[in-house]
Amino acid sequence: MSQTDIVTAAYAIRPQLKKLLGADAEVVEQQLDELLIQSKKGEPVDNLIRNLLGDYETTGKWIEDFLKQPPSDDDDGRRGLYSSLAGDPQTSPRMEIYTCPDERAGRVFSKCNACRYTKGWARQ
Repeated sequence: MSQTDIVTAAYAIRPQLKKLLGADAEVVEQQLDELLIQSKKGEPVDNLIRNLLGDYETTGKWIEDFLKQPPSDDDDGRRGLYSSLAGDPQTSPRMEIYTCPDERAGRVFSKCNACRYTKGWARQ
């Protein structure tokens, strides 16, 4: 496993710590945050993260299960941290664009007066 995989797993488990560790979660979260800061500085922390989370059976199992998942093609290697919206983005419906009634009439104001219209907005 690369350091990137371990750091990704650390970010993924962070929201789950309270559920997995109960009272110990706060201490582990602080230590994990310090290690993640070090990783952003380019320091090698993968073994430290594995040791920290491996000290607890629940988090150790969670991390191992997470790292066993192969990255899928649609999540860019993030191992389930993100899933795109359903559907094909190329065939999604066109977004509606509405124009101000004052602009449509050729009047330009420094402040839009459209608030006085209740049904004046129109599709382009």
